[in-house]
Amino acid sequence: MAVEKALIVGDTGPQLFRVSLDMDWTTMHSSVRIFSVGASGKQTTLHAVCDVAVENPSSHRESWQSHAYLIQRGIKQLIQGVGDGTAHMIRRGLLYKIFSNSSAFQGIEQVWFDSEGLEGTGKVFILSGKDTFALNPYCCDSLGHITGFIMNCSDSLDLDDHVYINHGWRTLRLVEPYQCDVQYQIYVKMQAAGSDDSTYSGDVHVLRDGKIIGICGGVTFKKVARKVLEMLLPKPSGAKAKSSAVKHVASAPVSHAVLTPPSTTNYSVGTISPPEPTESPVDSASGLIQKALEIIADEIGVDMSQLTDSTLLADLGVDSLMSLTILGNFREELDLDIPAAQFYEFSTVQDLKSFLGANDQDFSSSNFEAESSVSTAASTSPSNHGDDTVGEVKPVVAEIPRSTSTILQGTKHCSRTLFLFPDGAGSATSYVTLPSISPDMRVIGLNSPYLTSRMSSIDITGSYLNEVRRRQPQGPYHLAGWSAGGVSAFDAARQLVSEGEVVESLILIDSPNPVGLGKLPKCMYDFLEKSGIFGAFEMGEEAQAPPDWLFQHFCVFIEALDRYVPEPFEHGMAPKTTIIWAADGVCKNPDDPRLEAQPDDPRGMNWLLNNREDFGPNGWDEFIGAGNISTLAIENANHFTMMREPIASALCARIREAMGAN
Repeated sequence: MAVEKALIVGDTGPQLFRVSLDMDWTTMHSSVRIFSVGASGKQTTLHAVCDVAVENPSSHRESWQSHAYLIQRGIKQLIQGVGDGTAHMIRRGLLYKIFSNSSAFQGIEQVWFDSEGLEGTGKVFILSGKDTFALNPYCCDSLGHITGFIMNCSDSLDLDDHVYINHGWRTLRLVEPYQCDVQYQIYVKMQAAGSDDSTYSGDVHVLRDGKIIGICGGVTFKKVARKVLEMLLPKPSGAKAKSSAVKHVASAPVSHAVLTPPSTTNYSVGTISPPEPTESPVDSASGLIQKALEIIADEIGVDMSQLTDSTLLADLGVDSLMSLTILGNFREELDLDIPAAQFYEFSTVQDLKSFLGANDQDFSSSNFEAESSVSTAASTSPSNHGDDTVGEVKPVVAEIPRSTSTILQGTKHCSRTLFLFPDGAGSATSYVTLPSISPDMRVIGLNSPYLTSRMSSIDITGSYLNEVRRRQPQGPYHLAGWSAGGVSAFDAARQLVSEGEVVESLILIDSPNPVGLGKLPKCMYDFLEKSGIFGAFEMGEEAQAPPDWLFQHFCVFIEALDRYVPEPFEHGMAPKTTIIWAADGVCKNPDDPRLEAQPDDPRGMNWLLNNREDFGPNGWDEFIGAGNISTLAIENANHFTMMREPIASALCARIREAMGAN
């Protein structure tokens, strides 16, 4: 379950929301979306998404019992700790004065907890009532909200100016339904998800008669400033709220790119030393500053009056992915091209205002004109792909999700546009680390429509092309993609050409021919993550671990890729194609750490780890034609380092040459 934007209950009248389910009866997996709708029934706000799977409970029951004794030992130690002073015990009456909840949800009878160790256990009992539920929400909530109590009643965390807000959970697995009038024991140990105290997660174990019957895994809490929470909570009765749907403080998890400052910049805005901060609201700002802050306020989901000069952008939840969206809107609506590395240096609203102020005098009202953000209707007509292609179309309950995009470089006034298709992680942030390719080139990064929901086998290529056409209705097109994104770019180019469009250039960046590539084993992901390669990214100087959704998206996309059978371009129709290879493997040197080779290692695993020897088409000529392909290699770079400086500058030069740009 990923919470996108909180659904706040207002007092101004009825609020309409819906729940949709997209079921794949073959795999017994489904995607669920919860969203608000307007009077016409059209979606207005996406609140949460989750996946639901029907599984055999016996496999979980057996594996859980193998470590049940550890959970029972933790419970025993907490209860005994009350006597020796290492733990505390609170009963229902006091608990729900500290931790407010309506009476129907007050199911915890007692809680024993170690406030420094962020560990707790409790007894839960829910009385049966007149309501009938398939899965009782009072049980679900009462069995899980010990996590919020533990995180916000701690001696070891900074709770004077901050609180911890639930951001969703990774899994909820049950081997039997929750029941009323049954005594449950719950246990959780919350742990830091990174090197600081910004994010914590833990697994809530639910026991009945000493046996584990359910686990809510990866329950995640994020640190939020109290003043920011006050902005987002509903106004007191009588005050008119701006919107009943308020954006969740902790935005969707960010992508895996390493955000390092580009070596060159392509903007002319100067920086000045910021004056002493004041608490003036933005109403006095004008021109560029006013519009920029409106964009930020809209993206974050706060009122403009809350953006005072001393407001910290990090406290508002401005993370890597949100920054990418904000900067894309700056380029799209303001013709303002600020590199991501520069934006990350702004700590406060005042820092940003000072930076923009130097350029405000050259800003005209014509820059306020934004490109239309209304997408064309998603195409549901059958494609000419086979049953196992990336662009596969199958009947589904919901409409095809819409891909989004972000302007990474340049503005709408540039003479050329390059579309970058996302790699297996699904996000345009993979390309943020690239320095400027050309001052007269607009670079648009596409985002997967399944960043926060389970990818199914519907037309992902069609979704990408809908967004490409929204940005650029007609060709000639320039398409590129790194890693698995190259396969998506190829598939999109072939479909465009088959529909009579012109693709002037296709660029495959270290993108292997998918035929026979195989699925990477779990040990490969673990190896890359431990090496700080897979999913690692930096925002400023703060490194963070890859989010769960990145790994999930990557795995599902690779599974689809394993079934994908490319279709060749029709004779004489293939575009000019450039393939850019990295010369090195991840394990370049003999003494580098590496996985022990196995006889059944897939081709893709060896291709990533070992140094390259063949820099030719490597099978792509079967689908594009050898005469349409030129290849080259970048020395001293592997699949991942080629996307970061200092190697990224050489990569951008090759992309520029492939497009015939200056």
